[in-house]
Amino acid sequence: MGSSEATDVVDKAVVEGTCVITAASETAEARAEPGEEFTAFTGALLDTLKKGVTGAGELLDMEILYHKIYTELDAASRPLPQKQNRNTAGRICIARNRAHALVPLGHRPNGAGPTLAASQVRIYSATGDLVGSGFLVAADVVCTCAHVITMALGMRHAEPVPSNSWVQLDFPRLRGCPKARASVVSWRRDGEDMALLRLDGVVDDSWPAPLVDAADVWQHPFRVFGFPRYYDDGVWVSGTLRAQQASGWVQMEAQEPGPAIGAGFSGAPVWDETLDGVVGMTVAVHGGEERTAYLAPLADLVQEQTLQQRCPFPGLAAFTEDDAEFFFGRESDTDRLYTAVLNQSVTLVAGPSGCGKSSLVLAGLLPRLRAQGMRVSELRPLPGVPASEALAKALTNTLEPEL
Repeated sequence: MGSSEATDVVDKAVVEGTCVITAASETAEARAEPGEEFTAFTGALLDTLKKGVTGAGELLDMEILYHKIYTELDAASRPLPQKQNRNTAGRICIARNRAHALVPLGHRPNGAGPTLAASQVRIYSATGDLVGSGFLVAADVVCTCAHVITMALGMRHAEPVPSNSWVQLDFPRLRGCPKARASVVSWRRDGEDMALLRLDGVVDDSWPAPLVDAADVWQHPFRVFGFPRYYDDGVWVSGTLRAQQASGWVQMEAQEPGPAIGAGFSGAPVWDETLDGVVGMTVAVHGGEERTAYLAPLADLVQEQTLQQRCPFPGLAAFTEDDAEFFFGRESDTDRLYTAVLNQSVTLVAGPSGCGKSSLVLAGLLPRLRAQGMRVSELRPLPGVPASEALAKALTNTLEPEL
């Protein structure tokens, strides 16, 4: 890059100013109500970080957090937080948005059809019988109903599932219908009917479903894809969402004329057409009312230990290839660098210390090169080692890996 281009990169990497959010104004007290563990502000902050903010994108910055917490505390007539923001510091991101699923590197599918095709699975018993559905909530984690797992393992519903149990599944709408094996890592039955499975490995072309909040879905249109008896290839059902029942489940009404939700839909993801994402998982049908069914909303599908989310910020260290899913805001710089590498034999990235050169190369450029099938060798100078020797070793590992 030339000096002017390097300056542009530096300018874009800098977030100027400071942003401070306090629990209350300087003349007010931040207090905890009787019986509450945290002050109103801290409780709202932790709740927002845990549940995320629907429609806010993949990462939460200071501005988004402030407005979300302010709105909640104002509605509850609690002391209001205060914010002091200088220049662009409000754009500082401090957490991943839990309303978005973790996603692998690759091409993100768009729309309900392609997204559900990349995330939904069929689950089988040991004898090969289709017993239910499920869907990816992380790159290698499948969510389904607990009763689907007991059926797959041939157990009684009241029996706890051993932690070392395995089930067979496939991705019916991906090319080649790839099969996979998954272990049971979480199983909750009483009042929840939820299980999480961990795949042996990430399946090619698969993608986690984008999860959205079911707090206010009245009259939202939905679609769901299930596998009723004699229809192993699947059946689509559409209809209208109602609201949460006392149990926490959300009521669904299937549209007439058309198929109804029944046996074979358990564990299927329910796509909210208004929010453009999966609002929950099909768990039950209403007795005697074949047009009425229920879904478990997003909050019931997330379990801290199994879906442990990595902190998206490495502190003072540079982003690496392993952090590529969190590296954003430098797309135009990555595009220019990628184009330069393709068209030039040597490309230099220059700039002051701390401006983000290593992050741009490691988390921006290298994953894109590898995705195109290119071999990449990393060469770092070492004290006392001649540059020619270090270069020869790096090239040998790439060109003659068997040596």
